[in-house]
Amino acid sequence: HLLSLYPESPEAPKIQAKIANAYRELNDEKMAYLKRAELFEKYKAGGEWWDKVKESDSKKEAKNLAQIAQRDNINLMLKNAEETKGDNLYKQAIKDSRDYLKAFPEDSNSVRIHWNLALTLDTKLGEKDKAFEEYIKISTAYRDATLQKQAAENAVALMDEIVRADSSRKKLNPSKEPLSVDENRLVFALDNYIKLFPHDAETSKMLAKAGALYYNHRQFKPSLKYFKTLAKHFPESEGANQARFTVMESYFGKGDFKSTELIAKRLKDVAPEFAEKATKRLAESIFFQAKTYADSSLHFQAAEEYRRVVAEVPNAEFANVAIYNSGLEFDQAKEYRRAIESYKMLLASYPKSEHTLQAVNNLAFDYRELGDLRNAASTYERLADLDSTQTGRQVALYNASVSYVQAEEWHRAIQVNNKFVERFPNAEEADELLFNNANYYLKLHDLQNANNIYASFAKKYPASPKAVEALYHRGLYLAENSRISEAKTEFNKAIAKNAELKKNKKEGNDFYTSEALFQLAGIKFKEFKNIEFTLPAQAIAQNKKDKKALLVELVEKYTTVAGFGTVRLYESTYKIGQAYEEFAKTWAHQEIPAMDENRRIVAGKEINQTAAGLYDKAVEAYKNGARILEKFAAKQKQSRDAGADKLVPNKLSLADSSLAAAENWIFLCKNKVSENLFAIAEIYNESLAQLLNVPVPAGMKAIEQLVYRQQVLEKAVAPIIRQVVEAHARNLKESAEFNI
Repeated sequence: HLLSLYPESPEAPKIQAKIANAYRELNDEKMAYLKRAELFEKYKAGGEWWDKVKESDSKKEAKNLAQIAQRDNINLMLKNAEETKGDNLYKQAIKDSRDYLKAFPEDSNSVRIHWNLALTLDTKLGEKDKAFEEYIKISTAYRDATLQKQAAENAVALMDEIVRADSSRKKLNPSKEPLSVDENRLVFALDNYIKLFPHDAETSKMLAKAGALYYNHRQFKPSLKYFKTLAKHFPESEGANQARFTVMESYFGKGDFKSTELIAKRLKDVAPEFAEKATKRLAESIFFQAKTYADSSLHFQAAEEYRRVVAEVPNAEFANVAIYNSGLEFDQAKEYRRAIESYKMLLASYPKSEHTLQAVNNLAFDYRELGDLRNAASTYERLADLDSTQTGRQVALYNASVSYVQAEEWHRAIQVNNKFVERFPNAEEADELLFNNANYYLKLHDLQNANNIYASFAKKYPASPKAVEALYHRGLYLAENSRISEAKTEFNKAIAKNAELKKNKKEGNDFYTSEALFQLAGIKFKEFKNIEFTLPAQAIAQNKKDKKALLVELVEKYTTVAGFGTVRLYESTYKIGQAYEEFAKTWAHQEIPAMDENRRIVAGKEINQTAAGLYDKAVEAYKNGARILEKFAAKQKQSRDAGADKLVPNKLSLADSSLAAAENWIFLCKNKVSENLFAIAEIYNESLAQLLNVPVPAGMKAIEQLVYRQQVLEKAVAPIIRQVVEAHARNLKESAEFNI
């Protein structure tokens, strides 16, 4: 009644409080709650009563009574809700709490009321999202050491529980998917805790949890931020080594292999529990860095990195692959000595590697690239013993033979050939290799063993074209040992044997027949070259006759050799021109019998004119030879290229140098055209010099001498001058045509 009469009295709040207390004494909690609620609403700051009352003490007491009344109501609702398990009572308590916090945000009791509000949402009503928001607000709005930290922890725990439940329900696997809404809120809660309590012991766990969350989503950049912070600021914490491990894994996942290597080295030294995994990652990071270099065609750097895998982690599971790859990359970089080191290391340390066979094969290749044919050959021998396939063993042993021959290791070549025949008697190359041994015995001056093989072949294959080859090799051996007469006999036998085979409709051997004929021509050429036109006159006449006959014979022989179409075609064609040139030189330098000077000059002029004509024949021979050889070489190249795809893989062959020889002889023929044209000009020039020095006949008067000299100049000197100039002009013209 008093309140109704004096609602704006300064005493009104106290009267309202007495009414509420009276109801409480009467155990009428409902009315007590309502009256306290009325007190809070009417007399809190900002209400109608508050603005009309001027006394500050009354306002202060009203505020205090309103706070107490609302707190009592909140506690009453929580107590009754706990007893009755009524959600509506909890909700009312939450509403009252929010009203209190809005009315008295600075009150010292606010943190406790806010805490109870969040806890009720979390544990009583299960409203996790709202509880999360309140925990975050508590942690950031108050400086109560205990509840602020608890709220930050609860925010983390609450969202962690939600995320775990969601992950379990969806059975998520680590993937590069973005973080879910709940996961982002968990990160927010973790960041909140880390920011508020950066030096707290629990912060290391929060850092680890955030890093792991991003790591599981393959978001390595943010993951690294947390783990690096953990390792840096909490180096001795329980999760520091785990953080280092995850940092290492993150760098590895990003493809940052250099950073992975640095952390792996440290981790294996400071964290025994991660030493095995760190060692594995160390090897892998170096290996993949090497692969990165290889993919960028930085072959030398790649090779060095692959080699470093073994240096850093000798027992790495893939160490044999790394050292093999280093050999391949050194090969790509043409660092053959370094490649050989790698292959040797592989074979010594990992003899059962799956790459052993290819490593041995590559080793042989590298020795050949370095020109170390002997080691190449012995390596191919080793390969023949390792390869499990018949084709592989056969090719390897054949390659060993070729390499020993190129190294001129005749004893070893013979041994390998015998081994080949013993292992593969029915192979296509078996008879050829055995037959070749005879030639190698000749190289060793073992004529008896060579003849035994030739005799054996002749007996086994009486109509074989190998008989021609055998006779040729014997002749060549005798020629090289200055047994010329015997050599000529063997060469002639080879030619005759070929003719006999063809007469009897058997397969001939044109190649070695042409070789024999070429050797006979070479012997004749030496005889031809040694014939000089020296006095007495009778000897000169006979020598001219003999040399001319030999010239005809040589041209015929070399033409016949060229007709076989073998590699000797090129040199034989050149030799025809050379024979004409040699005859011209000998003619030009012949001796002249004693006579007076004028007659001697005239004789010399005639000799030079003839010599010039002979040189001209040489020029024509060289020109024809160059043209013919160019056409033949073009056809041969076309044929060679067409048959390139028919070669046996990995099988060596004695180098076919015929095309290189062709280019050489074509070049020489062309140069000889110019050289002989110049010689013609020089011969004319020599005659010119002689005529200019011709003496004037004795007894002539001055005017007669002038007339005489005029006659010499007009009738003798001037025509020769024209010949000299024409010869040089012709040289320039024809050299231009031949592009020389």
